[in-house]
Amino acid sequence: FNSGIIDLGKLKNITRLNWSAETPAKTSIEIRTRSGNSLDLEITYYDKNGKEVTEKKYGKLIPSFRGKIDTAFSPGSDWSSWSRIYSSGEADFLSPAPRRFTEINVRLTSESPMQSAALDLISLEFSEPIGTNVKGEVTPNQVQAGIEQDFTYLLRAESVSRNFSRVILESPSLLRFNKATINDEFVDVVSKVEQIDPPHDYAGGQRLILDFPNPIKNNKLIKIQFSSEVFRQATRFVAFIENEASTQKVEAGNADKNTDGDSDIVRLPVDAKTIDNMTFNTHHVTPNNDLINDELRIDIDIVNVLSPRILALKITDLSGKTVYSYSDEITAGKARLSWNGCDMFQNKVSPGIYIAKISIDSDYPVQPIFKTISVFY
Repeated sequence: FNSGIIDLGKLKNITRLNWSAETPAKTSIEIRTRSGNSLDLEITYYDKNGKEVTEKKYGKLIPSFRGKIDTAFSPGSDWSSWSRIYSSGEADFLSPAPRRFTEINVRLTSESPMQSAALDLISLEFSEPIGTNVKGEVTPNQVQAGIEQDFTYLLRAESVSRNFSRVILESPSLLRFNKATINDEFVDVVSKVEQIDPPHDYAGGQRLILDFPNPIKNNKLIKIQFSSEVFRQATRFVAFIENEASTQKVEAGNADKNTDGDSDIVRLPVDAKTIDNMTFNTHHVTPNNDLINDELRIDIDIVNVLSPRILALKITDLSGKTVYSYSDEITAGKARLSWNGCDMFQNKVSPGIYIAKISIDSDYPVQPIFKTISVFY
């Protein structure tokens, strides 16, 4: 079912969508939202027999031949597209805000004729906006995967109606804060970094919290300089402004006319490899406990792996016999594989040449990587 257009009366900072539902086995509820600030008026004319006619023809009819006139409002051109489906337990409002109008679409599904889902209640949480036309963008917007890169996030609140002095930046990657400026003047801010645990818009990540010494004024250009590594195509750097009463999400847009682009998304080259930037600490393992090459360590950047996949290391001798294997679930980011020169029973292997095979279970074929490793004492 569809809620129809919900009119909040004026711009509101919509922050949460709450619902309660019953979903027995083999049933589900899909909830989406969209939002906007304008409505289109649709007027439909009828003759006295209930037949739809054009406005021009209606005007030519004598009054006794004229029928009713229906008026209806529909979402205007500035409305967002439908959001992705809200995940179970997720409450953050996924559509753009602040907005005056919103709409909720709910779909109940079942794989069994004997079971059905039920939506008990659904509600919105909203508050007065902290500011209007609050835009943010990140630069550069294309980088190499897994390489630490300097970034600048630019933010401007065209009109501030409620004072704020905190800015929050979130990313699925690690964030290392460098400095902040307002209108290109250095500002001494208090910064801290928190971990983001799933579920979220992405599988974990970090949150950079910046507390400015004074409230941010209208139309001031804030620049946040930081460094990070990007491991996922279309990585989004999401910002929020916050005061004691509420938090408002920053919309992607042109915050600085002198900066190319207007997006908060950073992209990778289209030919980015799933397994990239692989480094070996050694190709010669000497497991004699002298702290020199006692084990093999393989550092890897995993790129564009959004859901858990199996990363595996297999060590075989030249006859093809497996002497050691290890696997673990990973997502995009940095990973490390290691081997201490022992077999699966922790017995030291014989000196000789071995083959290390590194592979990942992916939605599309990824060629395994083979490297020769020598073991001697």
